[in-house]
Amino acid sequence: MRFCVPVTGRAPGMPGHADIPIGGKARSLARLESAGWPVPPAFAVTGELFRHLRRAGPPLPAGLRDAADLVVLERARDALLSAPFPAGFEDELRDGVARLGPRSSRRASDHLSVRSSFASEDRLGALAAGLFHSAINVAASSLNQAVRAVLASALSPAVFRYTTERRLDLEDAGMAVLVHPFLAGDASGSAAWDPAASAPPLIEVARPVVGAALAIPVRDKLDRALRELGRQHGPVEVEWVSRGDDVTFLQLRAYQRSRTQPRWSGAAALGSGSWQWDAAHNPLPLSPAHAGLIRLVDERCQLGFRQKVVGGYLFHSQDSNAAALLTANTPTTTEATPVRKQLASLEVELGRRTSALGPAPTLEAALDLFVALYQRLFAVLQ
Repeated sequence: MRFCVPVTGRAPGMPGHADIPIGGKARSLARLESAGWPVPPAFAVTGELFRHLRRAGPPLPAGLRDAADLVVLERARDALLSAPFPAGFEDELRDGVARLGPRSSRRASDHLSVRSSFASEDRLGALAAGLFHSAINVAASSLNQAVRAVLASALSPAVFRYTTERRLDLEDAGMAVLVHPFLAGDASGSAAWDPAASAPPLIEVARPVVGAALAIPVRDKLDRALRELGRQHGPVEVEWVSRGDDVTFLQLRAYQRSRTQPRWSGAAALGSGSWQWDAAHNPLPLSPAHAGLIRLVDERCQLGFRQKVVGGYLFHSQDSNAAALLTANTPTTTEATPVRKQLASLEVELGRRTSALGPAPTLEAALDLFVALYQRLFAVLQ
Protein backbone atom coordinates (compact mmCIF):
# COMPACT_ATOMS: atom_id res chain seq x y z
CA MET A 1 0.00 0.00 0.00
CA ARG A 2 1.33 3.43 -0.96
CA PHE A 3 0.70 6.35 1.34
CA CYS A 4 2.36 9.11 -0.70
CA VAL A 5 1.64 9.87 -4.37
CA PRO A 6 2.86 12.65 -6.67
CA VAL A 7 0.28 15.30 -7.49
CA THR A 8 2.18 17.41 -10.02
CA GLY A 9 4.86 16.65 -12.59
CA ARG A 10 3.37 13.27 -13.41
CA ALA A 11 5.13 11.42 -16.21
CA PRO A 12 3.11 10.36 -19.29
CA GLY A 13 1.28 7.13 -18.63
CA MET A 14 1.33 7.49 -14.85
CA PRO A 15 -2.06 6.52 -13.37
CA GLY A 16 -4.38 9.40 -12.55
CA HIS A 17 -5.90 10.32 -9.21
CA ALA A 18 -9.53 9.46 -9.85
CA ASP A 19 -9.57 6.54 -7.43
CA ILE A 20 -6.91 7.77 -5.00
CA PRO A 21 -8.06 9.72 -1.91
CA ILE A 22 -5.83 12.77 -2.28
CA GLY A 23 -8.49 15.31 -1.31
CA GLY A 24 -9.82 18.50 -2.85
CA LYS A 25 -6.77 20.78 -2.57
CA ALA A 26 -4.51 18.19 -4.19
CA ARG A 27 -7.05 17.46 -6.95
CA SER A 28 -7.33 21.17 -7.72
CA LEU A 29 -3.56 21.55 -7.96
CA ALA A 30 -3.44 18.70 -10.48
CA ARG A 31 -6.23 20.36 -12.50
CA LEU A 32 -4.37 23.67 -12.53
CA GLU A 33 -1.25 21.97 -13.82
CA SER A 34 -3.25 20.10 -16.49
CA ALA A 35 -4.68 23.43 -17.63
CA GLY A 36 -1.15 24.76 -18.12
CA TRP A 37 -0.86 27.07 -15.10
CA PRO A 38 2.30 27.15 -12.97
CA VAL A 39 2.02 25.25 -9.69
CA PRO A 40 4.60 24.13 -7.12
CA PRO A 41 5.90 20.56 -7.24
CA ALA A 42 3.72 18.62 -4.81
CA PHE A 43 2.77 15.23 -3.46
CA ALA A 44 -0.12 14.03 -1.33
CA VAL A 45 -0.25 11.88 1.75
CA THR A 46 -3.39 9.94 0.84
CA GLY A 47 -6.41 9.30 3.01
CA GLU A 48 -5.10 5.78 3.59
CA LEU A 49 -2.82 7.11 6.32
CA PHE A 50 -5.75 8.72 8.15
CA ARG A 51 -7.67 5.44 7.97
CA HIS A 52 -4.67 3.48 9.23
CA LEU A 53 -4.11 5.80 12.21
CA ARG A 54 -7.82 5.69 13.05
CA ARG A 55 -7.93 1.88 13.38
CA ALA A 56 -6.76 1.87 16.98
CA GLY A 57 -9.07 4.71 18.00
CA PRO A 58 -12.65 4.54 19.31
CA PRO A 59 -15.59 4.71 16.88
CA LEU A 60 -16.74 8.25 16.21
CA PRO A 61 -20.03 9.40 17.76
CA ALA A 62 -23.14 9.73 15.62
CA GLY A 63 -23.20 13.46 16.34
CA LEU A 64 -22.28 16.08 18.93
CA ARG A 65 -25.35 15.79 21.16
CA ASP A 66 -23.80 16.25 24.59
CA ALA A 67 -20.54 16.41 26.54
CA ALA A 68 -20.08 12.64 26.33
CA ASP A 69 -19.83 12.87 22.52
CA LEU A 70 -17.14 15.55 22.86
CA VAL A 71 -15.17 13.25 25.17
CA VAL A 72 -15.36 10.40 22.63
CA LEU A 73 -14.20 12.74 19.86
CA GLU A 74 -11.28 13.98 21.98
CA ARG A 75 -10.25 10.38 22.71
CA ALA A 76 -10.36 9.59 19.00
CA ARG A 77 -8.12 12.59 18.31
CA ASP A 78 -5.67 11.61 21.06
CA ALA A 79 -5.54 8.04 19.71
CA LEU A 80 -4.71 9.31 16.23
CA LEU A 81 -1.97 11.56 17.61
CA SER A 82 -0.35 8.66 19.48
CA ALA A 83 -0.83 5.85 16.95
CA PRO A 84 2.42 4.66 15.33
CA PHE A 85 2.93 5.35 11.66
CA PRO A 86 2.62 2.26 9.43
CA ALA A 87 5.76 0.50 8.31
CA GLY A 88 7.39 2.21 5.37
CA PHE A 89 5.43 5.46 5.63
CA GLU A 90 8.29 7.63 6.89
CA ASP A 91 10.51 6.34 4.07
CA GLU A 92 7.79 7.27 1.56
CA LEU A 93 7.53 10.71 3.13
CA ARG A 94 11.26 11.34 2.78
CA ASP A 95 11.16 10.10 -0.82
CA GLY A 96 8.26 12.44 -1.53
CA VAL A 97 10.22 15.43 -0.25
CA ALA A 98 13.28 14.39 -2.27
CA ARG A 99 11.15 14.24 -5.44
CA LEU A 100 10.14 17.88 -4.95
CA GLY A 101 13.54 18.75 -6.33
CA PRO A 102 16.63 20.56 -5.10
CA ARG A 103 16.28 23.72 -3.09
CA SER A 104 17.40 25.91 -6.00
CA SER A 105 14.48 24.74 -8.15
CA ARG A 106 11.88 25.60 -5.54
CA ARG A 107 12.38 29.36 -5.69
CA ALA A 108 12.07 29.34 -1.90
CA SER A 109 13.68 28.00 1.24
CA ASP A 110 13.98 24.31 2.01
CA HIS A 111 10.87 24.60 4.17
CA LEU A 112 7.50 23.13 3.25
CA SER A 113 3.78 23.88 3.25
CA VAL A 114 1.74 21.07 4.80
CA ARG A 115 -1.92 21.64 3.97
CA SER A 116 -5.20 19.89 4.63
CA SER A 117 -6.79 18.22 1.61
CA PHE A 118 -10.22 16.94 2.60
CA ALA A 119 -12.47 15.28 0.05
CA SER A 120 -14.80 18.26 -0.41
CA GLU A 121 -12.41 21.21 -0.21
CA ASP A 122 -12.79 22.06 -3.89
CA ARG A 123 -16.58 21.71 -4.01
CA LEU A 124 -19.14 24.48 -3.71
CA GLY A 125 -21.23 24.16 -0.56
CA ALA A 126 -18.66 22.07 1.30
CA LEU A 127 -15.41 24.02 1.01
CA ALA A 128 -14.84 23.90 4.79
CA ALA A 129 -12.82 27.10 4.53
CA GLY A 130 -10.60 27.66 7.56
CA LEU A 131 -11.79 24.59 9.47
CA PHE A 132 -8.89 22.21 8.89
CA HIS A 133 -5.38 22.88 10.09
CA SER A 134 -2.61 23.69 7.64
CA ALA A 135 1.00 24.54 8.43
CA ILE A 136 3.37 26.65 6.35
CA ASN A 137 7.10 27.26 6.53
CA VAL A 138 7.64 23.83 8.10
CA ALA A 139 11.17 22.49 8.41
CA ALA A 140 11.67 19.09 6.77
CA SER A 141 12.71 17.70 10.17
CA SER A 142 9.23 18.58 11.53
CA LEU A 143 7.25 17.20 8.60
CA ASN A 144 6.10 14.06 10.43
CA GLN A 145 4.58 16.09 13.27
CA ALA A 146 2.98 18.56 10.86
CA VAL A 147 1.32 15.77 8.85
CA ARG A 148 -0.07 14.25 12.04
CA ALA A 149 -1.38 17.65 13.26
CA VAL A 150 -3.18 18.25 9.94
CA LEU A 151 -4.82 14.82 10.12
CA ALA A 152 -5.83 15.35 13.75
CA SER A 153 -7.63 18.58 12.84
CA ALA A 154 -10.25 16.44 11.09
CA LEU A 155 -11.35 15.29 14.55
CA SER A 156 -11.96 18.75 16.00
CA PRO A 157 -15.53 19.53 17.12
CA ALA A 158 -15.94 22.23 14.47
CA VAL A 159 -14.92 19.94 11.61
CA PHE A 160 -16.96 17.02 12.93
CA ARG A 161 -20.08 19.16 13.23
CA TYR A 162 -19.52 20.64 9.76
CA THR A 163 -19.05 17.29 8.06
CA THR A 164 -21.89 15.47 9.80
CA GLU A 165 -24.33 18.26 8.96
CA ARG A 166 -23.37 17.85 5.30
CA ARG A 167 -23.46 14.04 5.48
CA LEU A 168 -19.76 13.79 4.68
CA ASP A 169 -18.28 10.64 6.18
CA LEU A 170 -14.86 11.35 7.68
CA GLU A 171 -13.98 7.68 7.85
CA ASP A 172 -15.01 6.92 4.27
CA ALA A 173 -13.70 10.08 2.62
CA GLY A 174 -10.36 9.96 4.36
CA MET A 175 -8.33 13.02 5.27
CA ALA A 176 -5.38 13.66 2.96
CA VAL A 177 -2.44 16.06 3.26
CA LEU A 178 -0.91 18.14 0.45
CA VAL A 179 2.83 18.83 0.71
CA HIS A 180 4.73 21.31 -1.46
CA PRO A 181 7.63 23.74 -1.02
CA PHE A 182 6.89 26.83 1.04
CA LEU A 183 6.75 29.80 -1.33
CA ALA A 184 7.22 33.06 0.54
CA GLY A 185 6.96 35.31 -2.52
CA ASP A 186 6.46 39.06 -2.62
CA ALA A 187 2.68 38.88 -2.39
CA SER A 188 -0.08 36.32 -2.03
CA GLY A 189 -3.84 36.23 -1.91
CA SER A 190 -6.95 34.96 -3.63
CA ALA A 191 -8.73 35.88 -6.84
CA ALA A 192 -12.19 35.01 -8.08
CA TRP A 193 -14.42 35.46 -11.11
CA ASP A 194 -17.98 34.58 -12.02
CA PRO A 195 -18.42 34.47 -15.83
CA ALA A 196 -22.13 35.20 -15.43
CA ALA A 197 -21.46 38.48 -13.64
CA SER A 198 -20.76 41.77 -15.36
CA ALA A 199 -18.01 42.62 -12.85
CA PRO A 200 -14.32 42.03 -13.64
CA PRO A 201 -12.34 39.41 -11.71
CA LEU A 202 -11.91 40.16 -8.01
CA ILE A 203 -8.27 40.09 -6.87
CA GLU A 204 -7.50 40.24 -3.15
CA VAL A 205 -3.96 40.69 -1.85
CA ALA A 206 -3.49 39.25 1.63
CA ARG A 207 0.27 39.76 2.02
CA PRO A 208 1.86 42.45 -0.17
CA VAL A 209 5.33 43.85 0.10
CA VAL A 210 5.11 46.78 2.50
CA GLY A 211 4.49 50.00 0.62
CA ALA A 212 4.36 48.31 -2.80
CA ALA A 213 1.41 47.85 -5.13
CA LEU A 214 0.76 44.54 -6.85
CA ALA A 215 2.70 44.52 -10.13
CA ILE A 216 0.58 45.04 -13.25
CA PRO A 217 1.96 41.87 -14.94
CA VAL A 218 0.83 39.86 -11.91
CA ARG A 219 -2.68 41.33 -12.11
CA ASP A 220 -2.79 40.63 -15.82
CA LYS A 221 -1.78 36.99 -15.33
CA LEU A 222 -4.38 36.49 -12.60
CA ASP A 223 -7.04 38.11 -14.77
CA ARG A 224 -6.19 35.89 -17.74
CA ALA A 225 -6.06 32.72 -15.61
CA LEU A 226 -9.43 33.39 -14.04
CA ARG A 227 -11.10 34.08 -17.37
CA GLU A 228 -9.72 30.90 -18.94
CA LEU A 229 -10.50 28.76 -15.91
CA GLY A 230 -13.93 30.33 -15.65
CA ARG A 231 -14.75 29.36 -19.22
CA GLN A 232 -13.79 25.75 -18.37
CA HIS A 233 -15.24 25.36 -14.89
CA GLY A 234 -17.73 28.19 -14.33
CA PRO A 235 -17.32 30.50 -11.29
CA VAL A 236 -13.86 29.88 -9.86
CA GLU A 237 -11.56 31.09 -7.13
CA VAL A 238 -7.80 30.57 -6.91
CA GLU A 239 -5.11 31.03 -4.29
CA TRP A 240 -1.84 32.42 -5.60
CA VAL A 241 1.60 33.66 -4.63
CA SER A 242 3.86 35.92 -6.69
CA ARG A 243 7.55 36.70 -6.82
CA GLY A 244 8.44 39.56 -9.12
CA ASP A 245 6.23 39.15 -12.17
CA ASP A 246 5.88 35.37 -11.76
CA VAL A 247 2.67 33.86 -10.39
CA THR A 248 2.31 30.38 -8.89
CA PHE A 249 -1.15 28.92 -8.26
CA LEU A 250 -1.83 26.98 -5.06
CA GLN A 251 -5.50 26.03 -5.21
CA LEU A 252 -8.58 26.08 -7.45
CA ARG A 253 -12.09 25.89 -6.01
CA ALA A 254 -15.65 26.67 -6.92
CA TYR A 255 -16.78 30.23 -6.26
CA GLN A 256 -20.09 31.80 -5.37
CA ARG A 257 -20.17 35.57 -5.37
CA SER A 258 -21.87 37.27 -2.47
CA ARG A 259 -25.42 38.41 -2.99
CA THR A 260 -27.12 41.41 -1.47
CA GLN A 261 -29.10 40.17 1.49
CA PRO A 262 -32.54 41.60 2.28
CA ARG A 263 -32.72 43.75 5.38
CA TRP A 264 -33.48 41.69 8.46
CA SER A 265 -37.21 41.71 9.12
CA GLY A 266 -36.70 42.35 12.83
CA ALA A 267 -34.69 45.53 12.33
CA ALA A 268 -37.72 47.76 12.88
CA ALA A 269 -38.15 46.37 16.40
CA LEU A 270 -34.74 47.77 17.39
CA GLY A 271 -36.00 51.31 17.02
CA SER A 272 -33.74 54.32 16.55
CA GLY A 273 -30.04 54.28 17.26
CA SER A 274 -27.01 52.45 15.91
CA TRP A 275 -27.62 48.90 17.11
CA GLN A 276 -25.05 46.15 16.58
CA TRP A 277 -25.61 42.41 16.80
CA ASP A 278 -23.40 40.88 19.50
CA ALA A 279 -22.38 38.04 17.19
CA ALA A 280 -18.85 37.79 18.61
CA HIS A 281 -20.06 36.79 22.10
CA ASN A 282 -23.65 35.64 21.56
CA PRO A 283 -24.09 34.32 17.99
CA LEU A 284 -26.99 32.05 18.97
CA PRO A 285 -30.44 33.03 20.26
CA LEU A 286 -30.56 33.64 24.00
CA SER A 287 -32.66 31.52 26.31
CA PRO A 288 -35.74 33.22 27.81
CA ALA A 289 -33.97 33.38 31.20
CA HIS A 290 -30.89 35.02 29.68
CA ALA A 291 -33.02 37.48 27.73
CA GLY A 292 -34.85 38.38 30.94
CA LEU A 293 -31.57 39.17 32.70
CA ILE A 294 -30.53 41.38 29.78
CA ARG A 295 -33.78 43.38 30.08
CA LEU A 296 -33.25 43.68 33.83
CA VAL A 297 -29.73 45.09 33.70
CA ASP A 298 -30.64 47.36 30.80
CA GLU A 299 -33.42 48.89 32.91
CA ARG A 300 -31.57 49.13 36.21
CA CYS A 301 -27.85 49.48 35.46
CA GLN A 302 -26.02 52.51 34.12
CA LEU A 303 -23.37 51.05 31.82
CA GLY A 304 -22.81 53.61 29.10
CA PHE A 305 -24.50 51.40 26.51
CA ARG A 306 -27.91 49.87 25.93
CA GLN A 307 -28.76 46.21 25.41
CA LYS A 308 -31.81 44.74 23.72
CA VAL A 309 -32.96 41.26 22.73
CA VAL A 310 -34.91 41.09 19.48
CA GLY A 311 -35.98 37.80 17.92
CA GLY A 312 -33.89 36.06 20.57
CA TYR A 313 -30.64 37.79 19.50
CA LEU A 314 -28.65 40.26 21.60
CA PHE A 315 -27.93 43.76 20.27
CA HIS A 316 -26.11 46.67 21.87
CA SER A 317 -25.87 50.39 21.21
CA GLN A 318 -23.90 53.16 22.86
CA ASP A 319 -25.98 55.25 25.24
CA SER A 320 -26.31 58.93 24.29
CA ASN A 321 -25.08 59.80 27.80
CA ALA A 322 -22.25 57.26 27.72
CA ALA A 323 -19.45 59.58 28.82
CA ALA A 324 -21.40 60.98 31.78
CA LEU A 325 -22.59 57.55 32.88
CA LEU A 326 -19.11 56.05 32.78
CA THR A 327 -17.67 58.96 34.76
CA ALA A 328 -20.40 58.66 37.38
CA ASN A 329 -20.22 54.89 37.76
CA THR A 330 -16.53 54.07 37.39
CA PRO A 331 -14.71 54.01 40.77
CA THR A 332 -12.06 56.68 41.22
CA THR A 333 -9.64 53.96 42.38
CA THR A 334 -9.63 52.23 38.99
CA GLU A 335 -6.29 53.70 37.93
CA ALA A 336 -4.68 53.52 41.37
CA THR A 337 -5.84 49.99 42.25
CA PRO A 338 -4.82 47.11 39.96
CA VAL A 339 -7.74 45.40 38.25
CA ARG A 340 -6.68 42.05 39.74
CA LYS A 341 -7.13 43.44 43.26
CA GLN A 342 -10.46 45.04 42.40
CA LEU A 343 -11.76 41.75 41.02
CA ALA A 344 -10.50 39.89 44.10
CA SER A 345 -12.30 42.38 46.32
CA LEU A 346 -15.46 41.96 44.28
CA GLU A 347 -15.22 38.18 44.59
CA VAL A 348 -15.01 38.48 48.39
CA GLU A 349 -18.05 40.75 48.39
CA LEU A 350 -19.94 38.29 46.20
CA GLY A 351 -19.27 35.48 48.66
CA ARG A 352 -20.25 37.59 51.66
CA ARG A 353 -23.49 38.89 50.14
CA THR A 354 -24.43 35.48 48.73
CA SER A 355 -24.06 33.91 52.17
CA ALA A 356 -26.18 36.71 53.61
CA LEU A 357 -29.03 35.72 51.30
CA GLY A 358 -29.48 32.50 53.23
CA PRO A 359 -30.24 28.99 51.95
CA ALA A 360 -33.57 29.91 50.31
CA PRO A 361 -33.52 33.51 49.09
CA THR A 362 -36.40 35.04 47.22
CA LEU A 363 -36.01 35.55 43.48
CA GLU A 364 -36.30 39.31 43.99
CA ALA A 365 -33.43 39.35 46.50
CA ALA A 366 -31.22 37.24 44.25
CA LEU A 367 -31.90 39.51 41.28
CA ASP A 368 -31.18 42.62 43.34
CA LEU A 369 -27.77 41.17 44.21
CA PHE A 370 -27.15 40.20 40.58
CA VAL A 371 -27.88 43.76 39.39
CA ALA A 372 -25.69 45.36 42.07
CA LEU A 373 -22.70 43.16 41.33
CA TYR A 374 -23.21 43.40 37.54
CA GLN A 375 -22.91 47.20 37.84
CA ARG A 376 -19.79 46.90 39.97
CA LEU A 377 -18.16 44.29 37.76
CA PHE A 378 -18.74 46.33 34.60
CA ALA A 379 -17.29 49.43 36.29
CA VAL A 380 -14.09 47.51 37.12
CA LEU A 381 -13.76 46.15 33.58
CA GLN A 382 -14.49 49.55 32.09
